[in-house]
Amino acid sequence: MRGIYAGCPMRITHVFPRGAHRLARIPKLSREATVRLRWFDYYRKSHNASLTSRYFGISRKTFYKWKKRYNRWDLITLETRSRAPRRRRKRMIPFEKELRIKALRKKYIRYGKEKLKVLYEKIYPDKVTTWQIQKTIEKYNLYYHPMKNEKLRRKKKLYLPSLRMYKGASSFNARDFLYRLLYLVDTKIEIIQTDNGSSNMTLIVPINPWIIFLL
Repeated sequence: MRGIYAGCPMRITHVFPRGAHRLARIPKLSREATVRLRWFDYYRKSHNASLTSRYFGISRKTFYKWKKRYNRWDLITLETRSRAPRRRRKRMIPFEKELRIKALRKKYIRYGKEKLKVLYEKIYPDKVTTWQIQKTIEKYNLYYHPMKNEKLRRKKKLYLPSLRMYKGASSFNARDFLYRLLYLVDTKIEIIQTDNGSSNMTLIVPINPWIIFLL
């Protein structure tokens, strides 16, 4: 860029100093990387690797390792690299099998992976390993919590999938209602409280040995 200023010709070659764009991109370094940067600042003045190593209390092998990696235009090279493998092993659990294991675990929440393995292979034709069961439990957090599961069990008792309305109060309707209730709840009914009405008197018949009437 050329021009005249105060009668004198002038020429601008760079608007910003060379390397300014690199300085603008200096990242925030960690504490370890900042210490390593001090090594090379000291080395740039002394030009002595042994003296630098003694001054900072490091071995020459460590110094040369980072000197080989160091790039003054890219300070990220002073950061510790991740030691995790680039290609990690993926969990080879088919989605259909995962759903089956999840359903069995929810149904038999107290069963361990060994019992679930035996139960799975009895129900389904394919094989399953305890490792696959364990990883599925970890993925969906299907652990047994006594207090939590007891609260969920009590909440389930409060809700029924459906109810049936009857036109009249008769022993036949009461009997039909109990049959439907037992089918929907699918659990033990210990007490049924009634109002001693005539429609309930014929319910003494053994519908289910678990039912106890509180009249």
